[in-house]
Amino acid sequence: MKFDKYSPARQRSVAADSVQMFDAVTYLHASSIVHRDISVDKFLLDSRDRVKLSNFASAMTYSAGQSLFTSRQATQIHLDSAFLYL
Repeated sequence: MKFDKYSPARQRSVAADSVQMFDAVTYLHASSIVHRDISVDKFLLDSRDRVKLSNFASAMTYSAGQSLFTSRQATQIHLDSAFLYL
């Protein structure tokens, strides 16, 4: 289906995809899993337009109080690239 960039149908589609993206990350965190490399290109759509999160190479499980960062430099790089998509 082709959408006009600002059509109400396109806005609903983007909103629905955004909710699914948020739900995927919420589910991971509730399961004590952190992805550690989330970006827009890690989210895929299946044939039924359901959002799927991919590429768990950097993912890890964690427990309360555990540090999720391995180095200050890596943390800064991840934070900087995340803000490019806001």
